[in-house]
Amino acid sequence: MKQRLPENCLPSPDLLPELVFALPELQYPQRLNACRELLEPNLEEQRRSRAAIYHQGRVVSFEELAERVEAFAASLLDLGLVAGDRVLLRFWNQPEFIVAWLAVLRVGGIAVATMPLLRARELASILRDCQPAFAVTQEDLWEEMEKALPAHPPAQIIYRGTKRTGTVNWDEVTGRPQKCPPAETEAENLALLAYTSGSTGEPKGTIHTHRDVLAMADSYARNILAPAPEDIFAGTPPLAFTFGLGGLLVFPFRFGAATSLLERFSPPALVNVIRETAATILFCSATAYNMILNAEVPGMADSCRSLRLCVSAGETLPPTVFTAWKQKLGVEILDGIGSTEMLHIFISNRSGAARPRCRATALSPWPCNSRVEKS
Repeated sequence: MKQRLPENCLPSPDLLPELVFALPELQYPQRLNACRELLEPNLEEQRRSRAAIYHQGRVVSFEELAERVEAFAASLLDLGLVAGDRVLLRFWNQPEFIVAWLAVLRVGGIAVATMPLLRARELASILRDCQPAFAVTQEDLWEEMEKALPAHPPAQIIYRGTKRTGTVNWDEVTGRPQKCPPAETEAENLALLAYTSGSTGEPKGTIHTHRDVLAMADSYARNILAPAPEDIFAGTPPLAFTFGLGGLLVFPFRFGAATSLLERFSPPALVNVIRETAATILFCSATAYNMILNAEVPGMADSCRSLRLCVSAGETLPPTVFTAWKQKLGVEILDGIGSTEMLHIFISNRSGAARPRCRATALSPWPCNSRVEKS
């Protein structure tokens, strides 16, 4: 499937590295749509009524999720989206993000998720760089978005909240059931642009394909976390951050599990989410684990007894945090090394042999998105 992309937005094919997928589970067909692979297997009779998303006391089944994704995907096509259009997404961790992200991939678009706390100047830089045809956002994140829009106004803005002039209302485009079969995308078609943190200058958009989205699940998650349909994933990273995208969206849905979303982190709020949904796999930064320990939330050990694995990435995991967490909760934190450029964790501790502040040689490498330069 050809994608419409702006001229010179990608390097020459001669400059791109070869892709090497060593694991047999990473041998995908040429025709591949990540949305189809993450949703359709969960619509089998025994799964469709099972929980896909827990959010603020609400449960969204796989059947309901699929209906909302198809409705939004069909609306995107009705509004003029074509394959290769970039769609900027701006939401807190809530079901609407998941619906929009999956719908964009379903129709062959390219999802560009932005961190909720970005300010107008940072958003303007992303708008100029990715040139989105669409933007999808919500009312309490509109102020900074509105300031940034002159940098590159999208052709369509879909807005969740009180009706606003010049925007398309979210409820109107998701409220009526519509069928929308997945586009016949190819494994190497772009699926998302993920922006780096900008620690060495302006944030840079890293490109990832439909193959990459599935590969991070079928390498790291499959071999290190071994998820099962009974698992429930929870954590603190934004879905707009690739650490959160994998841990709270791609990994659970790839293996028929559920995700439990928390919009705004505080130690008591996260512990409550774990307790209420019986979460089994937790994704947090080392800083968040330390904050939870220091908060001394009443009944924390009992509330978190459902956890079987905890994952940390993005910064060094101090030995004090690793040891205190295991002593208090009886569960290991698996330290990992990942990056936006590689999409997710590609070197990780194994369960039963976890250590804090590891050297790379003490970790287990998995080719989540292996790239080898041409000779």
